[in-house]
Amino acid sequence: MSELQQKMALGLESKEGALRALGEEFPEEKMEEIRQEMIEDAKADGALSLIKVQIQKEIMDMTGMMPGPEGGTATPIDPMMMGDGDVLGDGIEGPPEEGEDNPVLNSNPVEEEGEASMRETLVQQAYGANIPTRDPVDNSNNK
Repeated sequence: MSELQQKMALGLESKEGALRALGEEFPEEKMEEIRQEMIEDAKADGALSLIKVQIQKEIMDMTGMMPGPEGGTATPIDPMMMGDGDVLGDGIEGPPEEGEDNPVLNSNPVEEEGEASMRETLVQQAYGANIPTRDPVDNSNNK
């Protein structure tokens, strides 16, 4: 095993050859299985990273504070640091003002519902509070 590792490190043995030397009956299929597993792992890591970024954005939008690395000390966002005030590059110049329509959030109802759900979950987990939810008004039956 050690000899195979040394050969691989020196570039004198391929992974497939090492599998063959270790007695793997179908090394090509095993390599494909390993590749597929690595792809699935990368997708899962990417999805987790995306969720972390979305959570950080929600925190920034709700508080005006950007969480530090690994949940460290939060720091206020200075819109002047970015020049045009679009701190996150999402088309929104800083946190939305009270009562201000947010065109990016309102552009897709599915995404808006997901972000609202994420905000509610974050607040519940942070403070143990339930945010009152509003049901959409259906005016189609009113005459």
